[in-house]
Amino acid sequence: MKSKIFLIPVLFILCTAVSLSAQTKLGITGGLNFSTFKGSDDGSTSGKTVMGFGGAANFNINKNLSLQLEPMYLQKHAVREQTTESPQIEMETSFLECPVLIKHVFGENVQPYILAGPA
Repeated sequence: MKSKIFLIPVLFILCTAVSLSAQTKLGITGGLNFSTFKGSDDGSTSGKTVMGFGGAANFNINKNLSLQLEPMYLQKHAVREQTTESPQIEMETSFLECPVLIKHVFGENVQPYILAGPA
């Protein structure tokens, strides 16, 4: 229920940003994902480095404020070493993550910015 309530303002902001947008920027993103799973036991768990890839869309709301969406396909992989009590376990999961971020730009020539929002 909380996710549905959260979705309403996000959709409102997105619709407003698209209608007010003078310029929309699109791009691609990718990189390495250094992943591992953590557990409450004392077993040795090792991670695996995998690729992540996706896109980016930046919708201008005004001169310094924009809405940025960054959908990404990610994987997580880990291996829990065999112990005397349990066998070796290999865990792998794939998922689509879509952060919805508000971006505020400061400055004129050099433009540092702040991103904030849920993923």
